[in-house]
Order: sequence, then structure tokens, then C-alpha cells
Amino acid sequence: VAADREQALMGQREREERLQLVTDAVPGLIAYIDKEHRYRFANRRYAEWFGLPTGTILGRHLREVLGEAAFD
Repeated sequence: VAADREQALMGQREREERLQLVTDAVPGLIAYIDKEHRYRFANRRYAEWFGLPTGTILGRHLREVLGEAAFD
């Protein structure tokens, strides 16, 4: 059971890495923001657009990235 769970997690990680690789190659801005206004996914161009290092946007609140005025 533990081995099956570990294998499933590895498969999920591989799919997430593949998705990141593909979306990072897209010239558009791609992000997923949850119902609590927190980033759950963003491609490289999205982070670059807002002047953030790649990978640092996840978990941040939309207000923190957009700024107070744009969020309102």
C-alpha cells in the first residue's frame, strides 16, 4: 500500500513537471488562483511579468502579486 502511494505521488510529480515544462514554453501568461485568491500554479512568463523569480509565486495571495490598487 505504501509503495503504491509512493508510486502514485511520483507519477503526479512527473505530470506536474511536464505541465510546467509545456506551459513555460507558451508565450502567454498562465496562472491558476484558488478560491482563497492564492496562486496554485503559474508559468515562468507569468512570474517574469510581475518581476518575481520563477517558482516564488506559488502560495502568494493575489493582492500581494498584483498590488492593492489592482486587486481592489
